[in-house]
Amino acid sequence: MTLDGLITRDGAICVWCGREAWRRDLTAEHLLPRARRGHRTAENLAVACRTCNKRRRTKPVAAYVRAQLERGEQPRLDLLFDALERMSASASRPQAEYARRQLALLERLSPPLEPAAQDGARPRARTLRTNGPLALA
Repeated sequence: MTLDGLITRDGAICVWCGREAWRRDLTAEHLLPRARRGHRTAENLAVACRTCNKRRRTKPVAAYVRAQLERGEQPRLDLLFDALERMSASASRPQAEYARRQLALLERLSPPLEPAAQDGARPRARTLRTNGPLALA
């Protein structure tokens, strides 16, 4: 899948920070990094800004979210949950298992999505509220 195809599917918003960047500042992010045997399949790709893609490197999704929170950032959990749920249905068993593990870790950290408005609007974005350090098992 091309970056333009990803932008058409997911929008021009970074899956990590939620920033809407110029096209030239967006990249195709591998949720399961290639260094960890991730493939360039549509379900393993998400849109990310260059800064977040470079900063994440090969960290697992949940570990990078924890790092973002420690820096005082508010990750776009709604986008991450959508991407990981899509990936959990992958035909690639390792990718599907990775997505399910990361979803389970993120679920332990995040509050539920607020229900959609009656007018059919999307649910509000997930945000994490923390009062101290986070621990992911």
